[in-house]
Amino acid sequence: MTKWRKRADWLYENFITNTKQAKESLAELMAFANGDSTTPVLTHYCLIGQSGRPDCCSSDAEAICKWLSHCIPFLCRGYQCPLLYRMKHYGPASSFVMLTTCFFRILPNVLGHMEASTGNLDEDMETLVDTLLADIGVGSSGAAADFQHLLADALDAQQNYQLQNSVRRKMMIQEVCKPGFEQSSMVIDALINPMEVGVNKMLGHTKCLHDLAFVGAAHPQGQELQEKTKRIFLEVVSGDFGRHLMCRYVTFLNSGLWEANEMGLEATGSRLDHIFKMVIIICTDIWRRFVYDFTFPPWTLFGLIGLSTEEFVRRWDDLEKSFAKCCQCMDIQLTAAWLHHFSGLASAHIDVQSKACAEIQQVLVDIAGFTPLTSDVVELKNGQTQWSVSKRGRVSVKNPRSATETTLLQSVLKQHVWIKEVVGAETLPKKSVSSGILKMVGTNSSNQHRQQSRVAHAQKRKIRRLCGWNAYQRHRLEGMSLSLVDYKEKVRQISQDWRNMSQEDRDAFEIEAQQQQHRLDDLSQQPLPSATGASNQQEDPTTNCWRNGAKKRSARRLLVNKSAFASHTLWDLPTQYGDSLLAKSCKKFKGHFRSFGESIVVCYHIGGKVL
Repeated sequence: MTKWRKRADWLYENFITNTKQAKESLAELMAFANGDSTTPVLTHYCLIGQSGRPDCCSSDAEAICKWLSHCIPFLCRGYQCPLLYRMKHYGPASSFVMLTTCFFRILPNVLGHMEASTGNLDEDMETLVDTLLADIGVGSSGAAADFQHLLADALDAQQNYQLQNSVRRKMMIQEVCKPGFEQSSMVIDALINPMEVGVNKMLGHTKCLHDLAFVGAAHPQGQELQEKTKRIFLEVVSGDFGRHLMCRYVTFLNSGLWEANEMGLEATGSRLDHIFKMVIIICTDIWRRFVYDFTFPPWTLFGLIGLSTEEFVRRWDDLEKSFAKCCQCMDIQLTAAWLHHFSGLASAHIDVQSKACAEIQQVLVDIAGFTPLTSDVVELKNGQTQWSVSKRGRVSVKNPRSATETTLLQSVLKQHVWIKEVVGAETLPKKSVSSGILKMVGTNSSNQHRQQSRVAHAQKRKIRRLCGWNAYQRHRLEGMSLSLVDYKEKVRQISQDWRNMSQEDRDAFEIEAQQQQHRLDDLSQQPLPSATGASNQQEDPTTNCWRNGAKKRSARRLLVNKSAFASHTLWDLPTQYGDSLLAKSCKKFKGHFRSFGESIVVCYHIGGKVL
């Protein structure tokens, strides 16, 4: 069983996801399915005799229900759709397929049964599955089929959209159900992992540039972003990034293959030879793209950053000698132009050398801080314009002039969305926390005004203060688990004891209640922990009364978060068109396009004399 547990831990660690909930669901799934995961037969061993816990399963029906309650929510959430042309989200998708293929062969078994079976579930089992799917927000298959019909009618296609999807699904099921797919998925996931690390770093650099374009270099946060982009840029152009990726593949050959062999990979001679050849091809391409191509000017100029004046002049003299030997070996746009402008620097005065060193290094630092490493920025901008001028079926949506105007408005909208995301991550709690608070105060109505009134009532509602009786009651009931009848009888007995207690004995519980009330009053003035910030909630997980008191005040604390959201300094940033009125008007934006459109009209005088 130790080996089974080790394999489950290995699968868990290699599973890539961006959500904590998916990790928790997988941990619960693996804790229940605690048998040998290399076999296609699902095995669960009931754990009995655990201190403080009831027996695992009382019947086979209960075990099946538990398995479905763990398996269906995890599998049906799936993964983010990978954008293969950008290698985005490919790592999570690959790890999901590898996990579900190697863990009791769940994915091949389910897909094979879906393809071969034509019958329906019995009524009780179908009700259970529908309930589990509803809990995670997945609609029924009928709704998906209706959507496919609508989409097929909307698209001007030669073939029915649903028929195309059915053909793709059959091809995918046939591939997944092949005997060697499990082994291939393990190899592919291992080879993709270093690529995923590199792609994520590149996409992170693009995001920093995107944020820097909105924040501006003069903003304190802009300086921090510029330092981060410069650090990543210099890491790439120096070749360290490519060498790091190659080291990850070498580590895979040295130890990763041995670990994969222990976890179920069939290390045959032909498979090992194939893996070695693929690693050689990948490392060769990495070396060419990320190491060799950066060993020539102008990339080698960035090695001058951070050098002293003496070392800078020596390196510059070497560049001049290389340029004299082969002028075609230098790029004419930057390196050759600088060599002509700062020629003979080694024989110049020390003041001239220091000035040239400072000037060149400053330009290189600016280039390193604002230069993209990928074509993402250009592709996204062109993609917006192409979408605006594209055709829907046989109808042209907009002409090029209208598309340009739409692109301008898209840029403004994009900046507003960016501010909302950044400020919300810093000031607002997680969406799951906010939705839980709204659900607790009873905002199930579809009427928006009724929802707002209920939230406002919960924020202004008077909460009863703690007294000595509350502290005494908690003290007497601590650690007890009673039925409703026994609880009422126990509370009646505690109440009688409280009335018979002397005032001196009561004072100790009154003081405890006052201290607890003071902490709760302070908590009411503090915001809820933000999505990215550290938690400032003074919780004591061992005290149920503290958790209940904090829960009652969560609606008021959410109001503090919203006040911090509205007063954040990023709202006062000027837009990329030099007008700060739009950003200020966006504070009151409630999510409706009409109100935001009105803000654009007011700020840019659309329909008036100027735009």
